[in-house]
Amino acid sequence: MLEVRKVRFLHFGAQCPWHAWMKEQAREAAGLLGASFEVVDVGAHPEVASRHKMFFPFLTVVNGLFRLAAPVSARRLVELAQEGVSDVVGLPERMSRSVQGDRVQRLSPRLVPLACQLCTPEGFPGAGRDLKQAWAERMAEKVKGGELGLLLMDGGRPVAAIEHLPSPLVPYPLPRKDPAVGFITCLYSRGNGLDYRPQVLEAFLAKAHRLGYREVQVVAGRGRPHPNGPASFFVRRGFAELAPLGEVMLEDGHDRLVLLGRPVPGRR
Repeated sequence: MLEVRKVRFLHFGAQCPWHAWMKEQAREAAGLLGASFEVVDVGAHPEVASRHKMFFPFLTVVNGLFRLAAPVSARRLVELAQEGVSDVVGLPERMSRSVQGDRVQRLSPRLVPLACQLCTPEGFPGAGRDLKQAWAERMAEKVKGGELGLLLMDGGRPVAAIEHLPSPLVPYPLPRKDPAVGFITCLYSRGNGLDYRPQVLEAFLAKAHRLGYREVQVVAGRGRPHPNGPASFFVRRGFAELAPLGEVMLEDGHDRLVLLGRPVPGRR
């Protein structure tokens, strides 16, 4: 059983509405383990993200080695920290079926709480969404035209969203930071066996050159759609693998990460 001495919770501001909840779970787990606890916003300290190979909105690091990228309860985090996991996660037996929504619209900070409904359950604490919206308002001031992404609607409800930033604004240790490289920070779809992501991704790629991007990059897992993946989803849509990024722990096992990229066609 691993002796836990230190728990660090790293986060990219409030890029993910789950970060505030997970921070408190990590804090509680550290208390249960008798370990010290530290919180670091890598937006202000990108060197910490580089040291821990962080490519996620948040990362819980135990003893500087164990790296958990998923939201889990404090009790489950204690179990994982003490016992770990040995399995490598694999692709699900059944992949979701691609479907279309009826309206794509600009993801403004005002619509962020609506987009958060895609990845947070009913009854989720509203503070996480409020923090995410405030973060989006600050980031929108730093990007061309305040463009943060796209939201796909179907029948009056949100079904998919894509969020992106120029890579210099992303604190992760990406191989290349260039304003002409757009980085997908989040691509998410409502579940239930239906995948709306292809439509919102293609809509973004079609307009990416107008935002000044010549290339779009994304990090994906090989075995699970966390974050954004699996990688094969992007390969089927013209992305190429650029670099392996090592392993990370999820609740049900280890996954291997990869950086993918696709050139953006110019005006015709």
